[in-house]
Amino acid sequence: MRAGDAHWRVPEEVPCAFVYNGRNYAVMLATPLCLEDFAIGFSLTERVVDQLTDIHSVEIHGSPMGVEFHFKITDEKLARFDIRQRRRNIVGRAGCGVCGLENAEHFFEPLPQVARKKHTLDLDAIWRGCEALPGYQKLHSETRSVHGAAWVDATGDIHTVREDVGRHNALDKLLGALGREDVNTANGFILISSRCSYEIVEKAVRCGVKAVASISAPTAFAVRKAEEANLSLYVKAESAFVAVT
Repeated sequence: MRAGDAHWRVPEEVPCAFVYNGRNYAVMLATPLCLEDFAIGFSLTERVVDQLTDIHSVEIHGSPMGVEFHFKITDEKLARFDIRQRRRNIVGRAGCGVCGLENAEHFFEPLPQVARKKHTLDLDAIWRGCEALPGYQKLHSETRSVHGAAWVDATGDIHTVREDVGRHNALDKLLGALGREDVNTANGFILISSRCSYEIVEKAVRCGVKAVASISAPTAFAVRKAEEANLSLYVKAESAFVAVT
């Protein structure tokens, strides 16, 4: 695509179907990069599994119509999956979190507390991570239209970044990568290149993350969910980051 003298790519977005032991679960629209990370991260944050050892195998099948993730999970988690499974038809879009639920009870399920005392971040470290993030977002530099999620250590050094057209997909990819690398999510923080909505908070909490920093403002519901989980939430305000919870 071209506008004046500027050139950039248009990012891909394809349907990604999640199938657990032959059972169809969800279809998400996502950027077809780091697909194994996405498969693992989504399975963790959706609570289909609790840890990687609950997954016997995952096969990724691509076709002109999209991607299918075929999982084999433990009998214990499959039994829980069947109990929890609702009659729903989820279709993920870049601008939404969870669609197609028959009722709103899912949104108000209490989140576990990630810490007894909120994790305090060094504001300078958050800012260092924020300034460094664009240099790690290769796809964004080419397309100017994808979100990034980064794992940043306590000093502000970025260790892992994942990108996607959907901010929640980018986070799932990051959490999947951290799980596969066996990273201790009790230390450091997640940096999101977008607003912090409730699903960002929920996904982070489900994976034991103690702090999230967002480049854009959070929603009120996200703030309430962060307070509920004792998650530290920081947002960018002009030239500095401030603690919201």
